[in-house]
This record gives sequence, C-alpha cells and structure tokens, in this order.
Amino acid sequence: AYLSGDDLDDIHVSVTFHAVSKDVVLYWMGHDGDELNEVRIELLRVGDTFDETTYPTHKFRAYDAQNKDVWTEHDITANYGDHVHIEL
Repeated sequence: AYLSGDDLDDIHVSVTFHAVSKDVVLYWMGHDGDELNEVRIELLRVGDTFDETTYPTHKFRAYDAQNKDVWTEHDITANYGDHVHIEL
C-alpha cells in the first residue's frame, strides 16, 4: 500500500504551545519522560506560539524563563491526527 501526504497527518499529534502570561523555556522530556533526558526546544516570550509535531504519551515541561524551579508539565493525551493548543 502507498501512503499519501494526507495519510501522514494521522500518524502524529500537532501541538501549539502558547506563552500567555510569562516567558517560558519549553523542554521535551525525552522518550523516558524524565529530567535526565530533557531536551530544550524553544524560548517562548509572552505572546509567542510554537508548533510541534509529537506523539501521544510524550511529556513537555515549561520552565519559567526567570526561575527554573517554577515549571508546569504537560502530558500529551490527544489521539493521533489531533491538534491541541496548550496555554503556558
């Protein structure tokens, strides 16, 4: 069977992260979902958005850009083919 471009839209989750109240640094928590494997993705200033392609069960963490002791974690619970919007 052949795949078309339309088929590829259904094999991931599209996520839009939106920094609404403060500057944050976005990290993907790696395949194991822990701090030892976190990967820095992007600095988002207030008002910025960032689009990412990911998969269900992946975890992201948004650290306060001024204080890395302050963070929020976001588990991707959407289904393949979904698009989710996460306000940070």
